Amino acid sequence: MNNFYRNSITCLSVCMITILLSLNVLAQENYQPGYIITQSNDSITGLLDYRNWVYNPDHILFKGDHLSDYETYTALEIKEFGVDGEIYKGAIVEITTSPIQDDRLRHDYETLKIIDTTFLQVIFGGEKSLLYHKYPNGRENFYIVVDGKYRQLEYNRYIKMQNDVESVVEDKTYIGQLTYYLSDCPDISGKLETVFFDKSSIINLFKYYYKNTDSEVAFQRKVEKTNRDYWVSAGLLNTSLSFYGDDHELVTSEYTTSTNFIGAFAVEFVLPRNNRKWSFYNELSRSKFKIEGDYYAKTITRNNTGKINLEYAVWRLTSMARFTYPFDKLSVFVNGGLSVAMDNEKVNTLSIRRTTASGTTVEEGTAIQSNGSNEIGLAAGMGIKIKRFSFELRYDGARGLCKTKMTSSLTEKLSVTTGFRIGK
Repeated sequence: MNNFYRNSITCLSVCMITILLSLNVLAQENYQPGYIITQSNDSITGLLDYRNWVYNPDHILFKGDHLSDYETYTALEIKEFGVDGEIYKGAIVEITTSPIQDDRLRHDYETLKIIDTTFLQVIFGGEKSLLYHKYPNGRENFYIVVDGKYRQLEYNRYIKMQNDVESVVEDKTYIGQLTYYLSDCPDISGKLETVFFDKSSIINLFKYYYKNTDSEVAFQRKVEKTNRDYWVSAGLLNTSLSFYGDDHELVTSEYTTSTNFIGAFAVEFVLPRNNRKWSFYNELSRSKFKIEGDYYAKTITRNNTGKINLEYAVWRLTSMARFTYPFDKLSVFVNGGLSVAMDNEKVNTLSIRRTTASGTTVEEGTAIQSNGSNEIGLAAGMGIKIKRFSFELRYDGARGLCKTKMTSSLTEKLSVTTGFRIGK
C-alpha cells in the first residue's frame, strides 16, 4: 500500500468516524404537526417529535408551537396521540417477549410475558380494531379490543424433546381468538387456515374482513413500503496495485497508478421506519486501468531491468449498507459493504533485460502467471445528497487479481463520483 492510499484511507476513516459521532451527538428532533388526547378527553393540536419508531415508544415530546418548550407525555398521561398518519393508544398491557425465530427458540413451553405501560400502534380502527407492538428483541405482538379492553393475540413457539428427538411446537391460540372476534364474516374460518402470525398476514386478514362485511373502517394505517431509487453516476477512479510473495519481479517493481473514467448504475432500497435513514445500495460499475511497473535488480555479476504492462477492463458489483442523515437542504451519508470485480485482461506482459559479463538477453512473457477471474473486497465511502444529485468519495480494496500459492495482490481504488437519481 503506497503512501497516497494510506493517507487517503486515514483521511476517509477519520471523516467517517467524525460524521458518525457528530450525527450521534446532534439532537434528533423532528417536530411534525400532530395531536394528543388527554385522560380527560381534551384534544390538543401542536407539534410532536416524530421518530418513525421501529419499537413502540413509552413517551413522546409535544409542544404547542415552534416557540414553546416541549413537554414529555407518557402512556399513563395521555390516551392517544397522532402524527404523520399514524395513531398510537396509551395502554397497560401484557407483552410477550418469548422469541419465535428458529435460531432463538427456547426449550420451555411457558410463554415469557411482562406487564408494561406503552403506546400501541393502531393498524385498524373501527368496529374491529387491530393494534401492534414490537418489543426491542424483535418479538411482535398484536391486540384486539374486546369490551373496551385490549386483548393480546396469543402465539408461542418452543422446542419439545420427546424420545431424544427435538421438534418445534406451536401454540396457535390466536386462531381461535380471531375466529370468534371476526365471526360475523361468514368465510373467515377458511381464510384463517392460511393466516400466519406475522404483520402482513394478519393485516391482510383484517382487510378481507372489512371488504366482505358491512363494518366500516374508522382508521387504517398507511402501508409503509421499501422505496426503490435508481441512480446513474460517473466520475474519476484512481487504481493502484501491490503484490506480495515470492515472485521477485512482481513484488519488487515500482508501479504507476491509473486514473480513468468510471460509470455506474445503482438501485437503492430505502427501508421504512427510522425516517428512512437506512438503505441498501447495490451498484454495477464499469471502469478500466492501465498500470506500468519498472523492475530493477543489480548484483556484482548481473544487471537486470524490466517492464511490466497491465491493462484490464473491470465490471464491479458493489453492495453496501447506507446510513443517511437529512439536514435542511442536503443529506450526509456513509456506507460500507462488499464488492466483487470481474476482470477482463487486455494486456499482461513482462519484459526482462538481463545483462552479464557474457552478454545481454531479453525475456518476454506473462507478468501475472495465474490470473484471478474475480476480485473480492471491501468498500467504504461517504458523501452528500442535494435534491436529486449525490457526490461521493469511496475507497475499495480487493484481492484476487493474482492467484498463486506464493504470490497475492491487492487492488486499491479511490473514486470521486457524481450521481443523479432517476425518476421522482
